[in-house]
Amino acid sequence: NGPLSKKGKKPWIYYNGEQIDDSQKCIEYLAKKFKVDLDADLTTKQKAESLIVLRTLEHSTYFQNLSYRWDSERTHEYAAHLGENTVWFLKPMFIFFPTFMASLQKDRLLGHGIGHFSKEDILKMSKEDVTALMSLMEGPFFHGQFSAIDCSIYAALHCMFETMENPADRNLEIR
Repeated sequence: NGPLSKKGKKPWIYYNGEQIDDSQKCIEYLAKKFKVDLDADLTTKQKAESLIVLRTLEHSTYFQNLSYRWDSERTHEYAAHLGENTVWFLKPMFIFFPTFMASLQKDRLLGHGIGHFSKEDILKMSKEDVTALMSLMEGPFFHGQFSAIDCSIYAALHCMFETMENPADRNLEIR
């Protein structure tokens, strides 16, 4: 919960008068700003594994989460939350036209492809994704040591568990 960025995104940071949207852009910005290479100690293979996991999180897990939020019995509650916390020019759309806004998101899900699956299939995919991810983890870190992919993994898991704890949907019980 909490406010969205000026671009209507979450997560975001505000640093030295500059707003950065999107978790991956935040990671890249902070690494560059503080001259830190979070992946300096990773092998080429580990960097490749990180990229594959990142793409799974961005192109599979993200859309699974989107489907939980925009295709549930309580989607109107989620739209109301966004109406309270989004950029000023989108507020009326979420407050007065939640069904329309939900239909736009459902169109995105269809365009991605995941919108053609049943809720049960999407839930199964989510469980499989998280189970596979957890089986690859080496302790609390993906590669046994902290690296940039850990930021993305924990951000994605936070979004998933936030969705589950949000009254809009409690379908995903992985814990």
